[in-house]
Amino acid sequence: MTIALARSGHPLHTPAITTRGQTITCASAFARRAGITTTMAPRHALELMPHLTVLDSPSDDLLAREFEHVAQAVEEHITHITVVRPGLLLAPAAGPARYHGGETQLVTTLSEGVTDATGVALYVGIANGTLPAILAARTHTTLTAEQTTPFLRAQPLTTVRYALNDPSHTSALNNLLTMWSTLGIHTYADLAALRHSDVRTRFGVLGAWVHHLATGRDDIPPPTVRTEPDITITHTPEHPIERIDTAAFHAKILAEQLHTELTHRGAAAHHLTITAHTDNGTHTRTWRADTALLGAMPARAITQRVRWQLEGWLTHSALNPHHNTPAPLVRLDLAATDLIPATTHQEDLWGGQHNTQQALHHLVQRLSALIGPDNVLAVDITGGRTPTDRIRHIPWDQRPSHSTQHHKKNASSHQQVATTQEHHPWPGQLPTPSPATLFPPTPTTLSDPAGLPVALSARGTLESPPYMWTPTRLPALTSLIGGADVDALNTATHTVTNWAGPWTITTSWWTRPAPTDSTLTYLQLMFDTHPPVLLVHRADAWHWEGTYD
Repeated sequence: MTIALARSGHPLHTPAITTRGQTITCASAFARRAGITTTMAPRHALELMPHLTVLDSPSDDLLAREFEHVAQAVEEHITHITVVRPGLLLAPAAGPARYHGGETQLVTTLSEGVTDATGVALYVGIANGTLPAILAARTHTTLTAEQTTPFLRAQPLTTVRYALNDPSHTSALNNLLTMWSTLGIHTYADLAALRHSDVRTRFGVLGAWVHHLATGRDDIPPPTVRTEPDITITHTPEHPIERIDTAAFHAKILAEQLHTELTHRGAAAHHLTITAHTDNGTHTRTWRADTALLGAMPARAITQRVRWQLEGWLTHSALNPHHNTPAPLVRLDLAATDLIPATTHQEDLWGGQHNTQQALHHLVQRLSALIGPDNVLAVDITGGRTPTDRIRHIPWDQRPSHSTQHHKKNASSHQQVATTQEHHPWPGQLPTPSPATLFPPTPTTLSDPAGLPVALSARGTLESPPYMWTPTRLPALTSLIGGADVDALNTATHTVTNWAGPWTITTSWWTRPAPTDSTLTYLQLMFDTHPPVLLVHRADAWHWEGTYD
């Protein structure tokens, strides 16, 4: 907000909001006092305050460039700062607090010093851990080690959004938080009461990351642990660089070289240090090397942060018009610090799966080269009426991409057909959901209350209600539906508590004579003592074909 007001020439005390599209991205302190929040529409804000000033939200590049001058003002009072994202700094508090005479005095000195230098109202928070410190800063709170855990446990889960740096995951996180709210999980204490393994199984790696923070585990590695030497890439241009676009071009090359070296070494970096050398001085800044407070930074993100940093150093500031622009750039250094082997990287936002997936990707490529691409198959979900029909095996390197529209446009023709068919209507398709586990149809016994086999009429309806089901022993399901108890499940007789169907599908009706199993009748059964199952009636007998979660 301060940057938007300064660039537009409005006084800093102006009641204002910044918008991006139909969304309020920020509200000034005077606007917030009138009840305006970022969750309301701009027209509602104008109804509350007709004289409200509406400004365009500054771009990420502009925010990063101007925030560098705030970082420089902070650095006048505290050292070893790390930029997490434009607007958020982290720094160790113990040493500076002793130097300034206590944590309270440190907070006062920082707030007054930065405001005097830049006009920005600084929010400072002190706590044990990254997420507690972020939440404490939003309320200008100082917490002791004993106060940190109770403070975090009482906070609403929705505040975890402040720890997310990658906007591409915002939608998924919002959906997860909405689901937890409907389940009665509202605070970090509610989530921390659940077992990590259960959260990971039910809610995926994103849920596991939130649980990781809810239990108070921090992501910052101990500074004394140095398992890998730092990686430094240096570039000295032939001529001093004065233009930002030229500096950004060289930064891109340097960032790609650094990322390549990290990949070649199989290492992950927790911090990225950018150093610019000029004729009259050296400028250094450290960034967190990740996109969501945890994890590895791709080459594109490295380039973005280097460009932001160079713009902050080499351009004038709206916050500080008297800022002296440095001399032309004569050398640029990038250093990846606090390295650890990527294979032993601590659990991150995506549960450590990023590195695992990369390793799996290279392994499959290696197998394809050894035994041929047609012998390394992947499962693809396509169109079809039955669960079995919807599954096909295709060469791994030809699997369709469902990630982005860009990938769909560049996919091969058969991949586009597969992606489209999955979402087209299929007359006669079995209703969702599909079984979580499918296996070859296995003969099984289904009887009615009189103990007689359940039969079908000529029209495909049940002649008697299903009552008892005796499954067939399937050793392959040991790890799928109960572990050690699966033997008991597969030998006991289970009472049917509910069922759905039957649904009859006729296949190959155009052939003469028709196959004996051309008519398939599906039936879903539920029990209190066994997971739901899918049975199919073919060739005058019931077969067990799938199990639901």
